[in-house]
Amino acid sequence: MRARVVVIGRGDDSAELARSCLGRVSAWMLSAVDSELELLAGAAQPDVIVIDAHARDSEWTLAIAALRGDRTLGNVPIVVVVPPLLREIERFLRLPGVAVVSRAAARFELAARVRTALGSTLSPLPRAA
Repeated sequence: MRARVVVIGRGDDSAELARSCLGRVSAWMLSAVDSELELLAGAAQPDVIVIDAHARDSEWTLAIAALRGDRTLGNVPIVVVVPPLLREIERFLRLPGVAVVSRAAARFELAARVRTALGSTLSPLPRAA
């Protein structure tokens, strides 16, 4: 079975990020949405969600909160791709099921982080209250 990976981001940069960093893994079925609202309103049930924080400006933290609060998507692992200067945010984020990758290193790290996140779906994340 192919893993479903959804990328949340706006514009060509997010599409290129998905294509160049994740598109070579044939075991993954990639799709993209412009916002978490589009994902929440749809019927998609992804195995991993990738948020392109560069395309989302400061709204990516709100996207995580909205996804974690959703009954269906609340336990789906999230990988956030942040601008290089925000890479240090990972040690402060400490949210279960959320990993952070620097956009500068995404070409080398993003696929590995998604693989790790897919492995984490075997053990459920704490449920949002």
